[in-house]
Order: sequence, then structure tokens, then C-alpha cells
Amino acid sequence: MGIDFSVLCQNIGVHKNILVKDYAEYISPFTVGFFKPLIFFPFSIINQLTTKEVECILAHELGHINTISTFIEVLLYYHPVVWWIQKKLSEYREEACDDIAINHIKDAMIYARSLLALQELLNKESHVPALGLGF
Repeated sequence: MGIDFSVLCQNIGVHKNILVKDYAEYISPFTVGFFKPLIFFPFSIINQLTTKEVECILAHELGHINTISTFIEVLLYYHPVVWWIQKKLSEYREEACDDIAINHIKDAMIYARSLLALQELLNKESHVPALGLGF
């Protein structure tokens, strides 16, 4: 059984037309845009996750779309105070998106396992050589 993306959007409370696109240049899913948001989700990652894991990650990314702090940052990007608090806002926004995903999934352990599976895939695909100490 696949994911009904329009139902997922409704459950999260997103009432915009959202596109999910492949972006092979970047290995981690991310969301851009406020007025015409896009979710970039590398298909190489999607193909290695279960349907439930993909749903968890999409729920998190959809949470970014309805976050008012993103709109404030876009509107006031030039203001030094916004630059100063942007790091804290980013942390709180991530936590809020996690909460949105968990509320949708109804199981924090499934969500945590999905994030772990994604991170393991990202570590495998990053092609960063392991550090070693040669004695």
C-alpha cells in the first residue's frame, strides 16, 4: 500500500499544492519555499525506505510548510535581530515539525526508527571517508 499524499497533506493541515521532486545533488530531504513550497526528496533514498518511513519523513517536511517562523524569516530577512535569533528559531522549528509528524503517525518510536533509518542511509551515501589514525 502506498502513501496518499493528498490525504497526508490534509491530515497535517497543509492546504497548498505541494510538489515532491527528486534532487540527486543533495542526499537529505528538505523543503524550500513559502508561497510555492517544494519538498526535495532524493528518489535514491525513497527507494531504500519502507512506506511508513517515507510517510514519517514527508510528514516532518510538510510541517515546515505551515511554520509561521519561516514566513517571518522570509519577510524580515534583512533585520539583524532576525539573524540573531534565527538559530534558536531553527531548533524550535525542527522540534515543532517533529511534533507534527509524531502527532500524525501516532507512535514516537516509529518516527524515531524512521529518522534512524534515514540517517543510516545518509551516512552510507555521503561518500565521506572514515577517519582513521595511522600509528
